[in-house]
Amino acid sequence: MKEMVTIHDEDARGYRYYTFRLVNSEDKFSVEALIRFRVENEVKRFNAQRPICFFSLVQPEDVDITARGYRLKNHRYIDGQAQSDMAVNAFEKNSFIVHANGRDYQALDDIIDINQDTEISFIKFMEIVGG
Repeated sequence: MKEMVTIHDEDARGYRYYTFRLVNSEDKFSVEALIRFRVENEVKRFNAQRPICFFSLVQPEDVDITARGYRLKNHRYIDGQAQSDMAVNAFEKNSFIVHANGRDYQALDDIIDINQDTEISFIKFMEIVGG
């Protein structure tokens, strides 16, 4: 069954600066699979739509940071695999945590149960810069 998962990006003070929804057909995700699913969807959307500015868990290289998100200085396609690898590495270095279902998930193999009401917060402690 397909579920809509609500994703929030927050800073360490709890300020939500970006929220979006993803269609998902899984009822469980490992933290690693969730990170990769999220980042690869962001990159896929960006590469298909080619917007001027976009938000993402991982800041691509060679961008200007604006109030509306990241703006690539040289418009190009972004490598989803490289971005998701960077996000997983950043999680392992405690650059952000994942919070869902009333708890913080701190290991890549932790399992998150997903249902129609699941809201997942990615709480960043520092910017994640990648390819």
